[in-house]
Amino acid sequence: KTIFITGPSSGIGKETTKFFSDKSWRVIATMRNPEKDSDLANLPGVIIKKLDVTDSEQILNFAVAVPVLSVVFLLPSSDQYQEYAQ
Repeated sequence: KTIFITGPSSGIGKETTKFFSDKSWRVIATMRNPEKDSDLANLPGVIIKKLDVTDSEQILNFAVAVPVLSVVFLLPSSDQYQEYAQ
C-alpha cells in the first residue's frame, strides 16, 4: 500500500508519515525543503521528494513523474492549502 503525504516536515504530516511507515506502507512524502529533514528519510518505506504545493509547474512535473495508480491514499497536510480554502 502507498500513501502520498504533503507537508510532512512537522505536525500531523510528520506523525502520519511515521505512523504509516511503522505499518509497513510505502510513504511518498513531499516538502518544499527536504534537505532540512533527515529524520523521515531514515524511516523504512519513506521516499522524500521535493514539492512546493503552491507552485503549479512543480505539481505538474511531479504528477507526471509519480504513477497515480500506485497511490492508495492522499493526505494533504500542508498548511498551504489553508490559503486556497478561504
